[in-house]
Amino acid sequence: MGMDDIASVEQIRRLTGLGDGAGAAQLAPLVAAHARKMGTRPFLDQAAATLIEGLDIAGLVPGVYGAYQGLVRDGLLLFLSHLPVARMVSIVAAQLALGDKADAGRRMVALAGQVPTLHKLGQIIARNRHVDGTVRRWLVCLESGGFGTDAKAVRRMIRAAVGKQDVHIAPDILAEASVGAVVAFSRPATSDAPAHRGVFKVVKPLVADHIAEEMVALDAVARHLQENRSRYDLDLAACTALFADVKSLLQEELDLSGEKAHLEMAHALYDGWDAVTVPRPLFVATDRVLAMTFAPGRKVTDGLTRTADRKAAARLLFDALICAPLFSRQEMPVFHGDPHAGNILCDRSAPGGALRLALIDWSQAGRLSRALRVDLLKLVQGVFCNDTRMICLAAQGLMCRTAAGPSANTIRAAVTRLSAAPQFQSAAMMKRTFLLLERLSAVGGRFPRELLLFRKSFFILDGLLWELAPDFDMDHTAMAHLRGLLLRELPGRVGAWMMALEDRPERYRSLLSNRDVQEILLKLALTFVHRRMDLAIGILDAHAGVLRRLLGVPRGCFSRAVTLGLGLYYLVRMPDAAPSSG
Repeated sequence: MGMDDIASVEQIRRLTGLGDGAGAAQLAPLVAAHARKMGTRPFLDQAAATLIEGLDIAGLVPGVYGAYQGLVRDGLLLFLSHLPVARMVSIVAAQLALGDKADAGRRMVALAGQVPTLHKLGQIIARNRHVDGTVRRWLVCLESGGFGTDAKAVRRMIRAAVGKQDVHIAPDILAEASVGAVVAFSRPATSDAPAHRGVFKVVKPLVADHIAEEMVALDAVARHLQENRSRYDLDLAACTALFADVKSLLQEELDLSGEKAHLEMAHALYDGWDAVTVPRPLFVATDRVLAMTFAPGRKVTDGLTRTADRKAAARLLFDALICAPLFSRQEMPVFHGDPHAGNILCDRSAPGGALRLALIDWSQAGRLSRALRVDLLKLVQGVFCNDTRMICLAAQGLMCRTAAGPSANTIRAAVTRLSAAPQFQSAAMMKRTFLLLERLSAVGGRFPRELLLFRKSFFILDGLLWELAPDFDMDHTAMAHLRGLLLRELPGRVGAWMMALEDRPERYRSLLSNRDVQEILLKLALTFVHRRMDLAIGILDAHAGVLRRLLGVPRGCFSRAVTLGLGLYYLVRMPDAAPSSG
């Protein structure tokens, strides 16, 4: 950077003195005049450099992520310098209005609040529980709050959508995020409909235009990283995937008609659940404005303070967000694609003060076909039984059929390597399953989009469950849910047990054939013997021979029957871990 560059940076910085105590609206004309004087390209380059300097990348990206500091600095610099000059004027004015004493975290949150792409990127990073605590606390502020959206402009959009209907619209924005803003309303009863108290969700004014501009800037960053990949000793494929994820999420959130459909499907999925609620779409639904019922409550991580309540919420969330869609009777059940803490509200206003959780913001959601769930359960079964061959076959069944897919040997080698890793061995069963999908994707495996979204949803939920109850036993909760299903299915399985052609997993809500159940019971029997070795050996030594002779059963059949009996006993005696719902 030469002397002229330094002078330009100082000129922008001195605007703080000119507007001491002034807001962004008063500072914007000064910044705009400065931009005209400098010229568009010099202004954009130097404004971006000044913003990066104020963000203090070294402080924003802690030493534990030191390898990423150069990438973050270069990426942000390039991204910001590719925004339109009018956007940059507004951003610089807002940063100057923060004053000299604002720290890097506050500046970053303010910047993200004006740039939907950075806002969404920050939200995604905040949901990773392994991110540095200080950085995560900054980024969690992006989940909801006020980011300066013009409430009057939002009200005008709502009024245009409702037309002449008698609706009282609240004057202020209740909450906002990267794309949407929420405004409360009330509607008196009419001859055709009861009174309503609800909220409008609105795609914020100009946000669609802003996102289109930012996609151009994001593409420039992606090209730069690709062309200069030797400069960064990092996995740039992960960056490319992250950019693609941000693009996809923002496009989905721009269309509220999709969220309306997701809400209706979610109501069908959770019909009969007392402890889980979902907002219901109401009388207005366009691609930019959606009316829905009001969901009372507080953010689940803020509203629950007692350890017992947080554990109960963790069990209920796993049951509702993972088990419910996975074991649904529906052919194509919906699942929530973004279950972070800001999208889950807790409430005790029901009679008796029972805990209820509201699942809000269904802009990101997917659907799991029965066939996909059968294959996924086969993978889970392979992980549970520690059967490499079963895992490999199930993984191949889940993969999209492409000529460039990994070979069977490549899949087996990847599974073997990951299975030996300590982080895999210590992880919960469902987490191991999704870690396998992640590893197989890295070696060229291509999986259906809905499965990848379900995987992403699981890892977001995993971070939330850890925050609610660090000792939450995910495996125990999953097995308790499965136990309930299998015990209800046992009478209907008797006939299929004698007729192999009828033994298909699709026939059962658990999506497990009788052969699958036998494998699981055998594994449970081994677990029982391992945990109750002395008791089990004593029983078998004392009674096995007598029973076998009395029943006249061959030794091999009797041994298998005893083993299955032990597994069934262990399954039945397993204590409940989650409420049985739906």
